[in-house]
Amino acid sequence: MNDPEATAAETATCRHVSELIRQARNQGPLPSQPAAVGSRGPHWPYLSPEDFSTLFHRALPQYEDVMEYVPQRDWSTVVQWRSRKIALRSLCMEQHCPGPHYQKHSTQSTSHGLVHRFCVVLPPGDTTPVLTGIGRYSTDEHLAREDAATEMIRSLLATTGTHIDDFNYDQIDETLQRNVELGWEIGYVKSQYKRVHGELRHLKRVVNPDLLGSSDSDDDP
Repeated sequence: MNDPEATAAETATCRHVSELIRQARNQGPLPSQPAAVGSRGPHWPYLSPEDFSTLFHRALPQYEDVMEYVPQRDWSTVVQWRSRKIALRSLCMEQHCPGPHYQKHSTQSTSHGLVHRFCVVLPPGDTTPVLTGIGRYSTDEHLAREDAATEMIRSLLATTGTHIDDFNYDQIDETLQRNVELGWEIGYVKSQYKRVHGELRHLKRVVNPDLLGSSDSDDDP
């Protein structure tokens, strides 16, 4: 998949999601736009279906085939949406590794009808190995491909030891910090409880000397 093809697919997905958001808000359809033209980004080598299958199964020889679906979302609350496919392609360019190659798998589901999911492969780069990922099923091909791109972004970031610094990262970082602080507070409360509980047991023994020779296990909560 070369860069112009990727750009056309990404443009189609962005327009599709914009339509979903407008429909959820009971807004009219988007105005028509001219067909997307290819960008002048790097031209990635063509990967044949045979090469794709070889790389994919070499890096991921076994996986559990589970009918897991992309969750439904309330598009009416979305104010900004960023394509994961565009983010992945940009990330590959920044990491100087070959671009992603997608392969669609469709099947009939008893509960959802015709559903799709995508396998994605990043060929080996200068500093990265072959990376593979599998998205979840969806009746919407655009969302299924986006889900596969999300999975590959996680894999690439984990492999390179990097992260994407944006507002969501700030939110997660703040949440983790609050969890750490809450953990310290819980630990302090537990230590204070043990201290108070020990003092109470001692006081009960002083008030009632008959308890000195008996077990006070019943005092434990």
